[in-house]
Parts: sequence; C-alpha cells; structure tokens
Amino acid sequence: MTRNEQRSSEAADGRLGRRRFLGLSALTAGGLALGGIGGAETAAAAPASDRVFDTPRWSSFRSVLPLDDGLLLAGIRTSQSNEQIGWGVRLDDEYDVVWNRTYLSIPHLRSTDAGEDHSGIEFVLPGTDDGFLLAGWWHDEGPDTRFGWVTRVGSEGFPRWTRTYNRDGVASFRDDFADGVVTDDGYLLVGRTIATQYTDERNGDGWIARIDDRQGRIRWEQAYDPAGSADGWRDDDRHSEFNAVTAIDDGYLVVGETSPDGRTQDTNTAAWALRIDEDGDPLTGRGWSDDGRTYRLSPNRDNEFRDVVAVDDGYLVAGVAGRDDLVSELHDYEMRGRAWAAKLDERGRVAWQDAPGGEGFYAVQPAGDGAVFVGRRDGRAWAVAYDGDGDRLGSYRPSISGSGYADVAAGRRNSRREFYPIGYGRRRGSTSGLGTRLTAADLDADGGGDGGDDDDDERLLEIVATESGDVRYEFTVDGEVERARVTDRIKAEADDRIRENRDGTVTVRGSTGNRGFGDAFRFTGDVTEFESRGDADFFIRLDGERVDVDELVDDDDDDDDDDDDDDDDDEEISLLEIVATERGDVRYEFTVDGDAVRAWASERVKAEDEDDDRIRENRDGTVTVRGATGNEGFGDAFGFTGRVTEFESRGDADFVLRVDGDRVDVDELVDGDDDDDDDESGAEIDLLEIVATEQGDVRYEFTTDGDAVRAWASERIKAEDEDDDRIRENRDGTVTVRGATGNRGYGDAFGVTGDVTEFESRGDADFFIRVDGDRVDVDELVDD
Repeated sequence: MTRNEQRSSEAADGRLGRRRFLGLSALTAGGLALGGIGGAETAAAAPASDRVFDTPRWSSFRSVLPLDDGLLLAGIRTSQSNEQIGWGVRLDDEYDVVWNRTYLSIPHLRSTDAGEDHSGIEFVLPGTDDGFLLAGWWHDEGPDTRFGWVTRVGSEGFPRWTRTYNRDGVASFRDDFADGVVTDDGYLLVGRTIATQYTDERNGDGWIARIDDRQGRIRWEQAYDPAGSADGWRDDDRHSEFNAVTAIDDGYLVVGETSPDGRTQDTNTAAWALRIDEDGDPLTGRGWSDDGRTYRLSPNRDNEFRDVVAVDDGYLVAGVAGRDDLVSELHDYEMRGRAWAAKLDERGRVAWQDAPGGEGFYAVQPAGDGAVFVGRRDGRAWAVAYDGDGDRLGSYRPSISGSGYADVAAGRRNSRREFYPIGYGRRRGSTSGLGTRLTAADLDADGGGDGGDDDDDERLLEIVATESGDVRYEFTVDGEVERARVTDRIKAEADDRIRENRDGTVTVRGSTGNRGFGDAFRFTGDVTEFESRGDADFFIRLDGERVDVDELVDDDDDDDDDDDDDDDDDEEISLLEIVATERGDVRYEFTVDGDAVRAWASERVKAEDEDDDRIRENRDGTVTVRGATGNEGFGDAFGFTGRVTEFESRGDADFVLRVDGDRVDVDELVDGDDDDDDDESGAEIDLLEIVATEQGDVRYEFTTDGDAVRAWASERIKAEDEDDDRIRENRDGTVTVRGATGNRGYGDAFGVTGDVTEFESRGDADFFIRVDGDRVDVDELVDD
C-alpha cells in the first residue's frame, strides 16, 4: 500500500484523508467527524457518574470547560497511524455527546511521514464572542521540534483559523502552551520555551504570549526566569516554565517551576509564582518582587505548581513534589510524586498547605470557601475536598484502574453544585478519556459516596530491599488490599498478586530485590500473617514507620503490656556539630543509614535552610547531607539517627566535630558504632511543626517518650535557641519541649522520635500542628 492510499483509507473510519482535506478546506485545519467513539458509557458498578469514552487506541482528556448547556472536553487521542491528534467532545446537560471531532495542526496536516508528527490539545477557553479556543502543541519526532498550536473553532467545533507558534528570531527548539485566559481583545497564553531537544530539562524559560482573537496574531511575547525577563531564552543551565495562569485585579498571576539555586542538574526545582501586568511587566509591592516568589514542599525533590485560581482573599494552587516521568503519549515529562494543595494570601505567603500523599494534584476548583483538588493516587484518579482552613473534608476515587484526573470544572444542575473532573481510565485493554460527575455528597467523608476510598481506615505497608538480591514475601490481612505507589522506587507492580480467600481474608504474594526498591500496598483491617524468604535483607514500614514482623502482625495486641519495651525500640537522636576553628572555607558531606534533620545547637551553630545545607534521600535508603561553613566559632548542626557511614571534607579552614557535645575525630564518627547492630531498627525522626494562623500569642508544651531536637523546616518555621524554645529531659526518661510563637504563617519545628504523650497550649492566637507535612489535631498527635 502506498503512502497516499494509507492516508486516504482513513475515510473508512468516518474521517477525511489528509490530502483530500487539504484540497477541500481553505482553513487547512482539522475539524473532522470522529467515528468509532462508541458513545459514552457508564462504568459498571461505579458509585458516582463515571464515564469512559471508549476509543480504539490511547486517549485522554486534558481540559474541561463548563457551558450554559453542558460541557466541552478537550484532549488527545491516537490515530490509526499511531500519531497523537487533538480531540474535542461536546456534551449536553444530560452528559450525552452532541459532537466530537479531531484536530490537526498545519504542519501535521502537511506532513507525509507516517508516525512522525503529533498534535495535542492541552486546554480549552471560551471564545471572546462565541465558540472556543483550543490550544496545545505540535511535535515532530524527526528534528525533535515542538511548537505551540492554537485553533479557533465555532460553537459546532468547526475551525475558523489555526496557527502554530515558535519564538521568532530565537534559537529555541521547543515552545509550547500549557494554559491561558481570555482578555479584552483576545487571549493570554503561558508555557515554556526551551533551547534544545524536548528531553532537555536543563535550559528553559517561562513563555507568555498575548494574541488577538481574529487570526491569533501575537501582540507581544516575553520569556521569563528568576533573573528577569528576556527577549530569548537564557543559556544558564536553569530550567523554568509556566503551567497555569489566572486573572487578578491588576493583571495576571502565572505559576510553574524554576531553578532558583543554580543548575537544574545539581539542585531541586522550586514552585514559582509571578505577577505581571497587562503588558507583561512584573508587578512588585505587597510582598512581591520582580522575580516573583518561590516555594518548596520538599527540599529534596523537585517542586512545581500545576494550577492556580484566584479567590477573594488570595490564590488556590495545586502542585506536586517529586520528579519527572516520561509519558510517551504526551511526548513529554510529567512530574509525579507527592500531591500538594495550598492557599496563598494576596502577598503570596502560604496561608495553609497540605501534602496528603498520592502522585500529584494537577488542577483545583474553588468550592464555597474551600476547594476541590484533583490528581492521581495509587493508580486511580483522585478528587479531594478541602474547607476554607485547609482541612480535608473527604475524597473520591473511581473504581476504574489505571486512571487519573487532569482538570476539574464546577457548575450547577438544578439547585445542586456539581464538579466535573476529567482525565483518563483504562478499560478493555486500552486507555480512554474519563469524565466524572460529582456532588458535594460524593466528597463528604460522612456521606458514604467516596467510592470505597476510606482514607482514615487505610494503612500503608512498604517492603523495601536494603541490598541487591531476592526478597520474596507473602502476607494476609482480614480486610481489603490494593496496590499502592509511594515513589518511583517503592510501588506494587502487576506481578504482585492479590488473592481473595474463602474465609474472607486477602493474601498478597510478591517479590522485590534491588537495593532501595520495594513494593507498597494499602490495606484495611489487620495483618494476620507475614512470611518471607530469599537471600537479600529488607525492612518493613507501616504508615511511614519501620516495624519488625512481630509488630506488624501483632501491631495492637500488646500495646499496654510493657511501655518500657516500646521506649527501647526508639533510637535516640544524636546531635552532630561541624564547627570552624578559624576563618575560611569548610565544605563537608556525610551519609547516615538512618535519618537526618537540620538542628539548632546554638545561635552560632545551626543548620541553615535548604539553599545552604542540603539533605538528600538516596536510593539505597541512606541520607546524605552536604553543607558549608567557615567563620571562626560558627558551624552547622544536624540531628541524626543510625550510623554515620561516610564523612568527607574540603576547604582551607580547620574545624572540629562534636557528637552529643563530645569532640570526636572522623574515624570515631564513622567507626564509632561498628558493633551496634541494632541501629537499623531505630525509629525515624518525625518533623513536628506548630504554626500560627493569625497574629497573636501561641504558647505550647509537649512531652515525648523518645527524644527531641530543635529543627529547621523553613525560614519561617524553625525552633529558636534555648532562651526561647526549651527542651528538658525528665527523670522518667521522657523529654518536654516548651516554646512560643505567634506571627501569622510563622512557627517552630522539632525533630521527634517516639510518641507525643502530652500536648498543651495557651494564648490568644490560633494555630495548627503538622507532622511530616500532614496536618493533625491534638487528639491525633497524642493518640497517633
């Protein structure tokens, strides 16, 4: 079959061949009737209105726009030639299909190389008068180029004009759009511009283009990074990009990610927010600078904001802290890691934030004084509702496997408020577009409409290898089990088998074995049996805490038998100080086989924030700290558990090491615990934060049956020295911490082992408590 015959044969699928289309359409734009969709079907046994829009090959919705009489869904699907093409589906009030069409960019239409060109729609906007704007990208695998692409369509989805965009006169290789807003005379589009091939995440800048509505002509465009705006991209080995934009009173707020601390390959990125006026110039004042503001949920991971919405008293942002995974169908990387929900005040300060796990939040929709965030968790789409204070109200996950949400809209049906998350789901051997209709009751923790997603009753079990070899395991629970994903290295695979037994229990059988890699499962009920075999060592974590097999199986049976035995299982935190004895440069790096946290030994000996003293989790489960100091009598301090396995230093200044106040040399530090084989069973350090939510006085006192050390969570949340935040060892072996804070958004932080047995507070200002990034109330903290 010749190339032209192959293209023309697509008409048999209810579509025009590419050559014939070019001959008939003066617009040279796609707008083709789509055959083979099969209609929208309700997924069997789904508790809410989940619908999979079956397509023969891969497809996914990326954007949803609410209309007066229904919805417009837009995204990407795969053609018969295994090329990605733009996709639009309009639904009426009853969620029935009104029309569905595919779209191709101009260079894609003109191409004669099968399988080389791809087009995708990332977002849809309402037209300035009528119809819609579909925006995304065109990608050519041959030269590995990628351009922004926009198509303006009427209300029936037929094109009026279409254009592709790349930076004129700039040696950029990839320019694409991720989001946009309607302006008075057209549209403002935001994305990125990258210097070289699309896999290059070292170079790149945020890109903003303002276009008109008549033909999409550019009125102005600009590239941005934290060093300022530029006519071209900056060849600085730093990567910046914009993912979303929202209109504000005096312009726009754009968000994404950037590398503020140096080369992207050497540092973790931070989420980025920048205010600009109508002409693209940065807006300053009220807490904002001309390079915006940066944020980090995790200093040891890449951080980015994926979506932003302006509300009355600030901004809601959805984000991810993790690392990029290649999604072949998108011909792009997508960050996956830990979901990040936050609200910023009008000055850009964090009013509240929450990191509930999952793989990421990718979109947010206001709901009353709260919000609905959507993303993905443990291989299934995920929607979470929050109130105005950042407390979780409830969540929903469809029963469809291999699913995820990419966007969410809101509307009303009669008197009911409804939400419409969209994305993808896997069924009948292929991945297809997924749409869901939810009401507030579906997201209410007390409403019973969460699709079986009972977060409070679920527990997370991880089996992680500590050396290369073979780890085989089998365990049984008297509840339910599902595969989970904690990180790229710790996740259940398809070959980890889950079997329902006749007695109502569930047995899981699996294997792992690469050092630092493992499997993860969420379960309800109790683990009644656990067995293992193989030649490699491993450890077990339950809800983030290391446990042995006896604790896992008998977790709650003997809690009251011997409190002293429980105390012995907690490894104490040791305080390591690196102190310069002369003026100069001291640079150091050390690794521990336990955990590490920034600490405060005194006003002169304390770890700085993540920009200076960096803590990195390694693949083998160890933790490496890298830092620098150098003024005589000044130094850095860290709390750590386990053993220091390596210590290296360089520089021209001398220094001393202290462990728990005693001077040691490097050999003593590294080899001091060689005979202590019990270190690996020690408890990990939990980070406890007490953060004020309003101006006033917050005074607190808590006791732990383990150990406590002053910690540094961020520039605003850190324990002060012994004059302010006091740590006292009690005669019964417990430790009591007493302190005070009170400026809104500021607080204190401590590294804690063991259990918090008491917590009391007084004062006239409100506050919240976070443990390892998750908000808890006092009852949860004390009875955890």
